[in-house]
Amino acid sequence: MQTDWTAAGCNVVLPDDVMPWKYRKLISNLGNAFQALLGDNPGAEELSEAARTEAREVLAAARIQVTSDDEERAARQDAAQVKPVPGTPQHLGGSSWQSLFRGSGNIETDYLNGEIALVGRRVGHPAPINSRITALARHAAHTGQRPGDVTVDQLRTALGL
Repeated sequence: MQTDWTAAGCNVVLPDDVMPWKYRKLISNLGNAFQALLGDNPGAEELSEAARTEAREVLAAARIQVTSDDEERAARQDAAQVKPVPGTPQHLGGSSWQSLFRGSGNIETDYLNGEIALVGRRVGHPAPINSRITALARHAAHTGQRPGDVTVDQLRTALGL
């Protein structure tokens, strides 16, 4: 199976312990809610990074190992590159963005930022940023908000940052 992926030009990492990689992926997906709420409004990165920093602290308090940024970067250096496809929009947004854009009424944030909030509660290490963004994204999905309906300043205030 791995040889098939390699032959197709895809670098597949097969770690002995997959869980640190899964938690690394979780951390990288914490920005999805910010992208969904803010759309193309600039300034999401600072807020997303605050959620990722909080997540790293919560996971450390829970003694959950996470693959380091350097290790992930090294493993992905030969990864496939995303390139424009003629006839499609440049910016489509991630899965959470798509949920708001489609007006599905649901959003996956409970399983991303909400997971960090849950782990934090279990180990007595609060995660207010991830807890609040989870609630805000869920509210946005339920009320039919669209990507970009929230400004960076509004979100910063709502998060207490």
